[in-house]
Amino acid sequence: MPDRWWDGLPAERYWVVITDRDDLGVDLAAPQLNEDGKPYWSYDLVREVAEGDIVLHYMARPNNAMTHWSRASGQPYADSLIWGAHGQASGRGPVAPYERPAWRRALDGPYPFESPVTMDDFRASEASIREVFDRLREDHPGQALYFPFQLSSSRPVRAFQGYMAKMPRGLTLAIPALAAIVEEAEATAPTPTTPAPRVEPTEFGAEYRASDEEVQTRPQRDPHSVDPNLVDRALRSHARIQNALASAMADAGHEPRSPRPGEPSFDLAWDDGDAICVAEIKSMTGTNEEKQLRLALGQVLRYGHLLAATGRPIRKIIACEHEPADGTWRNLCESLGVELIWPPFG
Repeated sequence: MPDRWWDGLPAERYWVVITDRDDLGVDLAAPQLNEDGKPYWSYDLVREVAEGDIVLHYMARPNNAMTHWSRASGQPYADSLIWGAHGQASGRGPVAPYERPAWRRALDGPYPFESPVTMDDFRASEASIREVFDRLREDHPGQALYFPFQLSSSRPVRAFQGYMAKMPRGLTLAIPALAAIVEEAEATAPTPTTPAPRVEPTEFGAEYRASDEEVQTRPQRDPHSVDPNLVDRALRSHARIQNALASAMADAGHEPRSPRPGEPSFDLAWDDGDAICVAEIKSMTGTNEEKQLRLALGQVLRYGHLLAATGRPIRKIIACEHEPADGTWRNLCESLGVELIWPPFG
């Protein structure tokens, strides 16, 4: 890991994530590589967030405001996600979402601000923001600052155009609307004898969010990096399997659920009265069955382990597109307490 300006500064435990996700606070999640197949620092920072660090959530357009904060929980881990770069990370404009390897880190929260901190608030504090930036540049010459704002002599301050950036503690204190967040976060910081307060859900999961079965990649996507027809097929198949399983569970009297903030990013879950059932969905073709099932098994075992903290029994399920051609997968899953299913469900 390269040297960072905050190395050896234990008070520098603040970060900001710029997002338009509708499941705010569930986790940090970013691709492992950018569209050119190379590491990108704004994605890599997910792995540098330490246990107990504070993450400020900046909601991108149309909100353009910081609205919540969360506390990092656990350790980063490899996973996958469906992601489309908005521009800067891709290097060639917006890229339609597709499934790719990712880094994830669980969060506890989110805790809402008393009032959103808008871009107008930040612009009102532009002089203070510039002062913090200049001081950091003077104190850490030659080092990348990963600053959360873009500063220009020709236009007002605006948010960094990426996924994640470093939030200097001095900057949070210099912006009046954020200073109270620092006080709250540090007053509730966990210790070996006093765990941090957690957001206690009133029920498991959130209302099910149906998956889009008509999703389509944009025509400007580079067809030489990933065949867009294969991407479309995988996304739509995943959506159909997930929605079909959710429908079957609803018909059986079980309410399908999607992740809520603070829960692992499972595809689908439900409570059957005896246990929490968590399902990982996987599309498959004749050439990627082995890869997809390996990935699904690791994911569902991880989700089951995390959900076991609820104190409830956990049923771990892999729902794949069709019966695996390799019958040994059924034996392996059974030996690990994982159910392997495929359509038709019910």
